[in-house]
Amino acid sequence: MGGLFTWTVSEDDRNSSVYVIQIDQGGLTLPTRDHYINKTGSDPIIAAYLEYMTKVGTLLGGSEPEVKEQMKDIIAFETQLAQITMPSSERRDEEKLYHSMAIGELEFIAPFISWPDYFSHAFSFVNKSISVNQSVVVYAPNYLRDLTRLVSDYMATDGGKAQLQNYLMWQVVKSFISTLPKSFRDAGKILRKALLGTDYTEEVWRYCVGDTNSILGFAVGSLFVRKTFHEESKQIVSPVIVPN
Repeated sequence: MGGLFTWTVSEDDRNSSVYVIQIDQGGLTLPTRDHYINKTGSDPIIAAYLEYMTKVGTLLGGSEPEVKEQMKDIIAFETQLAQITMPSSERRDEEKLYHSMAIGELEFIAPFISWPDYFSHAFSFVNKSISVNQSVVVYAPNYLRDLTRLVSDYMATDGGKAQLQNYLMWQVVKSFISTLPKSFRDAGKILRKALLGTDYTEEVWRYCVGDTNSILGFAVGSLFVRKTFHEESKQIVSPVIVPN
């Protein structure tokens, strides 16, 4: 689920024997920042995005005129996120992107959120405690600094708070659209057509298989190997993989 930034747990780029929390810029719905910068409401992709958002909002029970105005505010906020997002052309040197620090230091750099509380809650589901000394890798510290200022500006007024809440709620809604009734999934054809030139929608069974494989990849792979590769195949291949 996106929203403001992205994070994951993966192998440390500088020590593959260690898994570490990795934090990066994020929060945009359209594929790149270029889809937002210097664009107006008449831009075909922005117009399609607004139509898509409005359609989803009305399917959820909102009044179309009111929903449309709220979605315009969300696009305006995402545009500001795009403006502080580092272009991909400046992210080619992975060594320069890598910033290892403790969560306590991250709290100082980007205090728009309580990072210890955020990660403590996230990891409570796997019974792991997170302290301010926990090491993390941040790939976009400047983005997080600018994001802190942006969020602070929005939090300064009631209207800004409402717009920020609407943005976060939109992030939740769109992450579940693929699991909602067909009318919601069909709404996505509007934006897909504008971005890709086709409104093709993946068949439900293919989506289910792909989603399962992406989440349970190792388990699915194990089942495939057990069914496809017999013991004699293992005996033939083993000397090649693990030579004597």
